[in-house]
Order: sequence, then C-alpha cells, then structure tokens
Amino acid sequence: MTINIKDIKGVGPKTLEALQRHGVTTSDHILQIFPKRYVHYFLDDIEHIKKGKLMKPPLLSRHQVLKISFKLEVEGQILSCIAYQQPYLKHVLEVGASYLVKGNFDAKKKIFIVSQLKPVRLENQMVADYDLNDLPNYRLQNILQTLLESPIKETISKEVLDKLKIIPIHQAYQGIHFPKNEEEVEASLKRFKLEELFHLFEGVSKQKKRQHLHFNQPFSIKDQSSSLPFQLTEDQESIILNVLKDAKEDVPLKHLIQGDVGSGKTVVALLIAYYYIAQGYQVAFMVPTEILARQHLETVRSLFKEIKVTFITSTIELKKEVENDIAQGQVDLIIGTHILASPSVSFHKLGLVIIDEQQKFGVDIRKSLIEKALDQDVVYLTATPIPRTLLRSILGDAKIYTLHSQPKGKQTIKTISVSYDALLKIMDQLQLALEHHQHIFIVVPAIDSDKVTYNIMHTYHVFKERFQEDVYVLHGQMSKLEQQRVMDTFRKQNKGILISTQMIEVGVDIKTATFMLILEAEYFGLSQLHQLRGRLGRGQLKGICYLISKKPQDQRFIILENTSSGFEISEHDLYTRGPGDMLGLIQSGQPPFKHIDYIENLPLIQEAYQVYNEVKNKDKSV
Repeated sequence: MTINIKDIKGVGPKTLEALQRHGVTTSDHILQIFPKRYVHYFLDDIEHIKKGKLMKPPLLSRHQVLKISFKLEVEGQILSCIAYQQPYLKHVLEVGASYLVKGNFDAKKKIFIVSQLKPVRLENQMVADYDLNDLPNYRLQNILQTLLESPIKETISKEVLDKLKIIPIHQAYQGIHFPKNEEEVEASLKRFKLEELFHLFEGVSKQKKRQHLHFNQPFSIKDQSSSLPFQLTEDQESIILNVLKDAKEDVPLKHLIQGDVGSGKTVVALLIAYYYIAQGYQVAFMVPTEILARQHLETVRSLFKEIKVTFITSTIELKKEVENDIAQGQVDLIIGTHILASPSVSFHKLGLVIIDEQQKFGVDIRKSLIEKALDQDVVYLTATPIPRTLLRSILGDAKIYTLHSQPKGKQTIKTISVSYDALLKIMDQLQLALEHHQHIFIVVPAIDSDKVTYNIMHTYHVFKERFQEDVYVLHGQMSKLEQQRVMDTFRKQNKGILISTQMIEVGVDIKTATFMLILEAEYFGLSQLHQLRGRLGRGQLKGICYLISKKPQDQRFIILENTSSGFEISEHDLYTRGPGDMLGLIQSGQPPFKHIDYIENLPLIQEAYQVYNEVKNKDKSV
C-alpha cells in the first residue's frame, strides 16, 4: 500500500522538507532511493575499524570547526575519538552502549579521527550510504526499516520469478537497503533490473491501430530533394520511400534508422518530417543536447527554407511565446531537448516524433513525448549500431533500417595511436593547420579530476601557452548560454582550438575541422572514440585523429587505426569494452534505466524478453 510521506512514522517537519526537495512524496519513492555505495564494517580490517563502549557523554565543540569528542573503551584501552561535522552524534551516542567506528588513527595526536560510526549490531555487515547531504543515513534507514515491517505487493508473477530465478520484491528491497553481503545486493539488483525490463516490454509491445492520421496530400521525394546541395545516396532514398510507404499502413509508424557517423541520418529524418508536415501535421524532433538542437535548426533553415521551424530548450528566452506558437500550430517542426516531453509543451496536431540518439533518453521521457502524438508515430535515430536482438527487446517490433553507404564527398579520417612523446611534434602540425585557417578539437576525459593528468584545466594551460588567443574551452559545468556562446564564437572564427570533454560527441559539424587530439584515450570506450573522430572529415578536408595515451599499442586503438566502420567497431565493443561506456549513458546524465546497462546485461535482457513473450502468449491462448 502506497502511503503519503507525511503519514509515515519517523517523518518530522525537517525530514519531510528534505524528502520533498528530492522529489519524494510517497512510501514507494522512499523505497526507491537506492544507496550510492556500501560501507563495510568487518572487524578483520583492524587498522580502520574499532569496536568499543562509550565511557562518558560526548562533547560538542563549535570552536573554529564543529566537532564531537568522545572516549571508547576498546579491548581494555581508552581510545580518544573525534568526529568532524557530525553534530547529530551528540544526540545519538549513549553512555555504556557499544559502537563500531571507522576512520584513521592520528599517531601524532593519539586521536582516532572518525569518518563513520554505527551501532555494534552492524558488526560484520554492509551499511548503505545514500549520500544525501540534507538527510542523514540513519534517519532514512529508520524510515526504511518502518516501511519494510509491512508487506510489499508483488508486481511480477511467481511463474516469471521462478523461470528467471529472481527474488520477490520485499526481499529485494530488504537486500538493497539492509544487505548482509554483496551476494544479497546482486540478487536484489537483478530483481530491479527485471522490474525495469518488464516495464519497458509492456510499453513497447502494445500494437495500436491507426486512428487519426490521414495521408492524402501529394509529395515527391525527387522534387523535395532536387534543391539540396548534394545528391541522396541510394540507401537514403530507399529508406525514405520505405518509411513513407509504411506510414500509410493501418498501424502507427515505429521505426529505427541506424547509420554510421556522417551517413546522412539527419537529412533522411528531415525529409520524412517534411512529408508529415505536407499532410498538415506537426513534427517534434528531440535531441540530447542543446548544441545538437541548434545544429539541426541551422540545417533546416539552410536546406528547407519553406518549413516553419522553431527551437526550444529549458534555457531559451521567450519560452512562453514559443510554447504558445507550438500549441496554436504556428510552427510545423519543433526541434528541442527533453523539454519537449514536459507537460508545459503541448502541440496543435503532432503527427510524428523523431528521437535522435534515442539511447540517451530515459524510457519515461521517450514515452511522455510519443504519447503526445496523435497516433504515436515515432522514428528513432542512432549512430551507435546496437545488436538486433537487443534492439528488438528495447524497441519491441520496430522496423529497423540501416544506412550503409556514406554520402558522396565524405572525407576519410586517419586515426593514429601515439604516446605523449609525440605531443610536441603534433603541436607543430596544429600550428600549420591554424595558419591554413582550420579548426582543431582536443578532447579530454574530465573537467578538473586529479585522477587524470590531462583534465580541462591542465590542458588549457598547456595549449594556451603555445597558441594564445586561438584556444577555447567547452564543458558540462558551464551554463547552457555560455556553452552556446563558445560554440558560436569557435564556429565563426576562421581558425581555432576547442578543448572539450566528450560532450562534442554528437552535434558538432564544422567543415574546416581537420585535427582531433584525444588525450588519455584509454578512458574512452571504442564506440565513443569512433563517434568523436566523426567530428572530422565533414567538409572537403581530410582529418587526422590522434589517440594519445600511455599504452598506444592497446588493442582497442589498433582496431580504430584499421577500421572505419561503426558497425564493426560496435561488434568489437561488445567484447573489448574499456572504462568508457559504449552508449554514452553514464556521461549523458540521463540513462534510460536506473539499473540496466544495455551491454553488460545483454544476456538478462534477452532471457527476460523470451520469458515475457512466453508468458504473454500463454495468457492469450487461455
């Protein structure tokens, strides 16, 4: 039974306020706050964990820094302890009670610096750490303990649980929040992965009949593409004709178009959109980043001047006016980020949804936008080839079309793996490129992490010293407006070096970009490296991508040096994944699932989909 949080025992005014700040309003929401990590309290770690009895009431001091001082009797010895910035311990610690403390002993001051303190009942257990600044772990766990005293309604049939060897939901919540060991956590996570998968399968398996859309207006692909400054490939033309034919079927359109970096997916999508617009319907085009949205906006304005197009993100000015234009049907094509799925954006006659890089959006975001379309017609685009068996379970019975050929004039990109010794010579090449009015990308794995040498800050100083005013910086901690300002300036200048994180992986199209340096390349996944180098060779100039690392002979880099096909690379990526994430899910900040990883959990996804269909078909036959 779902309970409002204000009616839960142990939720006082401050806790209520903190939970509401995190978007938590019900008991179900609380159960779904999963730990960020677990702290182990096993006494074989003698140096960092002590077990002792509290001798006297703790002392709270606010002089200079807030600290709690107390003494524990540990194996007949008195251990002086200090815990910084944990004032609540003053009200928690009881004289005579035994506690486990985790921390480090300062030999010079003869004081044990406490980082964590737990009651002795947690000895030899794992303790959940939720890492919520305004809500202490112990308070959240008290509430969870109360909730788990009542039964939780099962949502998956016993038949499915047995076939997949999955534990019941109550046991899974117990194992996530109060595990005895890592095996319990694994078993619980498997349960919640299955929950997500079945939620997904239910969403993709519903096949509806077309009810609202009618396609009566004449439309010629040859006429509409004749004014383009390039010729469509056979692949592009064939896919467009097939999709338009499919649109006239009595079931809604549900297609995925996959093609390698630079294969021309955007033009295909825009011509399909043009067809729907010609029939009198609006089209929503959702993309993962504001940079990519603006890129598509420029493409439409350049290639399809007749289309009334607008652009919406959470940061634009006059957002209310744009929303009003969309609702009243003043615009035909609406390009935007995930804000398109929000309740504030309503459409006049939405006929088609196009979702670019679909794997970067959560299931609920995709669903919310698609449900706004009259018949829920949707075209997904992806540059990350995904195995068909996996696609079928993620997208249901979607038709899959593949762009194999590259547009005429697409330049080759040479990839070279080198060590840092080559950096000075490469800088000489960059100097020549700048003199010839070319653009350069330098990609690093982190903004300011000290785990890597070449983060944004360090790399900027290295290149600024050599190239002065030609160096620009772009990363995710900058405001959206600042990001756009940097991109616009970089694009408009006749030369320059852009130092960025992997956020330029999609949506950056600069015809004069000739060089890319990926520093600390070992931190990126294979497909991610391939996506990044696809920013080159988009004009008349050839591109060179340098992968710079301490291990230039890494098998993954050799694959990239010898392979230009994204399909081959994604095949390799299934078996040779590096620290980077194949689908960019972690970096995007909007993973489609809370627990599922497309690649690591491939066997579970396929097994679950098989069982789901078996049970579904069995129910139909009864």
